[in-house]
Amino acid sequence: MSRIIRGSGLVLLAALLLAACGSDGVGGAQGANAAAADEICEIAQDKVGRVLGDDPEADRDAIREATEQLMALDAPSQNRNTFELFVQNTNNLWIALEDVHQSLLVNDTARADRARETVASNNELVMRYAGQYQANECARGFGRPA
Repeated sequence: MSRIIRGSGLVLLAALLLAACGSDGVGGAQGANAAAADEICEIAQDKVGRVLGDDPEADRDAIREATEQLMALDAPSQNRNTFELFVQNTNNLWIALEDVHQSLLVNDTARADRARETVASNNELVMRYAGQYQANECARGFGRPA
């Protein structure tokens, strides 16, 4: 009899844990915030297209708009630091794209190349922190670097 009760208890515990986690492994306020961030990222990804920095001015505008929307989200206390690192690197990404754009305006290819490296680095950091936050669409990044 105790074996049946123990087994039933384990099944109940597993069901409760699955329900608490949601379908993507994160639930509650963080899950809702990650889903909102993913919607923002998906729109920006569509605007950027396949190659990040191919059109640095348009890409900058898309990422800047996404950053402003991400900053407006009220991140819950759960994993707040990870969310803030994700958003800060998204902010750094559009600033680096602005540097690429400005460098090309003055025909400074060496500076543009350095700025493109920064774009790639920031995009990788966005992907890392978004992945840790479980904002899975954002974890795809914003296209591949030019």
